[in-house]
Amino acid sequence: MYFKSRKEPFLFIFLYAITLVLLGSSVTDIITGNGWSHIGVHIIVFLSSGFVLWILHHTGYLLTDRSFRYHCGPISGEIALERVGEIVVGKTMYVGLKPALARKGLIIKYDKYNDIYISPESNEEFIGEVLKRNDTIKITRISSSR
Repeated sequence: MYFKSRKEPFLFIFLYAITLVLLGSSVTDIITGNGWSHIGVHIIVFLSSGFVLWILHHTGYLLTDRSFRYHCGPISGEIALERVGEIVVGKTMYVGLKPALARKGLIIKYDKYNDIYISPESNEEFIGEVLKRNDTIKITRISSSR
């Protein structure tokens, strides 16, 4: 089953705005003829913008019978469900592997010391599907005290 990543509206709008401003200024510079002397900068802007748009539109998670696959633009990986020990719900992880576009997602702890942060559109639906495949995974819910 495929799950899209939930998108934090502020982050989505902010990254799109910056990308459009940079692309717009580069294109305007090239069209007016002033930009050819800075073509290296424009190439970097186009490649960076493509990378950001790729991440914004192609971040998601595939849950199969035996594994969990994630992709965030060019970054992807796979974790066998038998390696997952715990899923923490409602907490945001700021350091580490984070193929996600929103806060208050899921921290998947696997092996002894590894974890990954994801933000599916529905945390509860994702957890339900995971537990159908491996009901030994511990679910820890962090309540919001604010």
